[in-house]
Amino acid sequence: MAFKQILIAASMAALLSACQSNRSTTQLLTSAQSQPTVTAEQLSSRERSELYQAILAAELAAGEGDVKTALTQYLFALSILPQKEIAVEAIVLAQKSNDSVALVQAAKTWLKVEPTNRQAREAYILGNLMLFDQMQTLQEPALTDALVATKELIELYQDEKESYHALAALNNLYLNSSTLVLWQQLLREYPDNPLPWTLLGDAYLKASRISQDQSFPTKAEQAINVALQRNPKFAPAIDLKVEFLREDNQAEKVTPFLQSLLLDDLSNTAAHQALAEWFYQNREYTKALRATEYWQKHADNDSVDILYLQAASHYGLRDFKTAHEDFVKLLNTDYRPDLVRYYCGDTAERIEKFNQAKACYLNVGESKYWYSSQQRLAQLMLNDDEQEQLLKRLTTYAFDGNAEQIEQSVVLKAQVLQELNRELEAVEWVARFINHERITVEVPIQHFKIIYKMNPENDWSAYAEMIGERLNPELVDAWYLQLANELSDRDQSQLAVALLTTQIERSADNLDLRYSRALMRERTNQPKIMLKELNALYQDDQDNPHIQNALGYTLADQNQQLDLALDLIQKAREQLPNSGAVLDSLGWVYYRLGKLQQAESALKVALTIESSAEVFAHYLEVLIENSKRDEAESMLLKAWDELKDNRYILRLVDKYKILVPQP
Repeated sequence: MAFKQILIAASMAALLSACQSNRSTTQLLTSAQSQPTVTAEQLSSRERSELYQAILAAELAAGEGDVKTALTQYLFALSILPQKEIAVEAIVLAQKSNDSVALVQAAKTWLKVEPTNRQAREAYILGNLMLFDQMQTLQEPALTDALVATKELIELYQDEKESYHALAALNNLYLNSSTLVLWQQLLREYPDNPLPWTLLGDAYLKASRISQDQSFPTKAEQAINVALQRNPKFAPAIDLKVEFLREDNQAEKVTPFLQSLLLDDLSNTAAHQALAEWFYQNREYTKALRATEYWQKHADNDSVDILYLQAASHYGLRDFKTAHEDFVKLLNTDYRPDLVRYYCGDTAERIEKFNQAKACYLNVGESKYWYSSQQRLAQLMLNDDEQEQLLKRLTTYAFDGNAEQIEQSVVLKAQVLQELNRELEAVEWVARFINHERITVEVPIQHFKIIYKMNPENDWSAYAEMIGERLNPELVDAWYLQLANELSDRDQSQLAVALLTTQIERSADNLDLRYSRALMRERTNQPKIMLKELNALYQDDQDNPHIQNALGYTLADQNQQLDLALDLIQKAREQLPNSGAVLDSLGWVYYRLGKLQQAESALKVALTIESSAEVFAHYLEVLIENSKRDEAESMLLKAWDELKDNRYILRLVDKYKILVPQP
């Protein structure tokens, strides 16, 4: 189970400093160890009063951003009443403030209450790793405690695959010298087990993304290979090998690697699964389906993973009837229920089983699929003349849903009212919800969209001020940022830049506003100012990967300082190795440098991560310049209906005089 459920992620390369003296550290740890477990019923009136006061003081301090005081109060509350809920709050704050002693103390207290709780043990391991790095005199006992807790955690999980994913979370949250030492200690205990070797390989692979040490990729590969020698069927090791090959620009070796595992042992279901998923990720859906057939033959029982991949592959092939049948079968399992319900509705709609689609959408719960399902449901209900039932349903959610559902329901009801040509009612409805209770700017942005449609010549500067005054002050920068983007999308980029400039004068430290304004200069045809502003941003925050990438891409796009552009983009990639935008920039600078094969490889991977029209246009241009015009034109024709109005695609068509279907 991932740490992120209870911890705030820390920078993997952060240098941590001790918050307590060695003496106080020992005292605190000893105190936590010897503390007797009590229940709420056993507390005296005085203890109960002190407990409530401590929790109240902690909540107030946390609300004011005083993490140290809040943590102290929660620890005091824990000393009165060892309780999971209090421990979790203390753990979050201890992680946020890099207080290893408090983290160990809170986790240990939680374990006294729930000895088999996995999250508590994960937090305890993390605290001891932090302690190892912060306090040299406590390194040996901290490492010993972390190792013991790690072995106990492994025993708590049903299989090694689950253990791996739980422990690999440490490599995401806290990648430091102590983490590597822990895995090395673990493999000394279990030298023939693939688990510690895979954890070590994962740590080195992640370290290679943020470090200049050229030995890390080699060490990662070596550890992964040893893990596969120990057990060629160990799924995490297989998956990590695929990840390594992809990141090391050896994607062409993935299929042969997986096929070699299957040649050695056709019963290797982990290799079958990895091969099917690899084909699916690369949009080779027919191959993915064939791979699932072989996987199914050698699986011990019917796997929902196989059924889902078959459903998704049929969907990719636009065989919506078969995909729907597969998703209906998945409804009877507990496999990602909201995703399955959403795509059950989606495929039912596509094959015109509208009542079944409505039933599926209605059952989507609180998840990232909820809003999309409600949008689709709304259209179906409108088609069936159920507008009043729909409006009533959305009104209920707008007043009784969670914070996110409230805003989404307000926006969706406004859109429905617009579709019913009830614009004034829509304006009044949305205006009721523009207040300090909003958690995003989606509601005021919807208000803007309605007003713009009614009166595009409105005074948008005054409008921005008026709405900004009604919002929570913490949202005002986001309001101006999003409003500027909306105006720019409506060919009012000059006004958008002016609005951003106005807000930047009030929030000069907001890099997001300055960053967006700089990028918007492309639409106002001000390349020199764009470059100047990006350079200024880079001077203010040289380690920001988004700024590095934007500046590097802009230099490449303007064919300037290409060596510097490459250096900036490579630095950005160290921090954002899986970013499609960064890989797109890398491909583009390789293209400008005349390295067409490297450009093609980078852009092909970028397209699998971020299938935007801009990345697609870059990839097609490189194919054409790399003497693969026929392939580029074939790809463009297949996607033409979806991209025929995109400015990047139209620019490409004009540049290379590509023949495309005419309206």
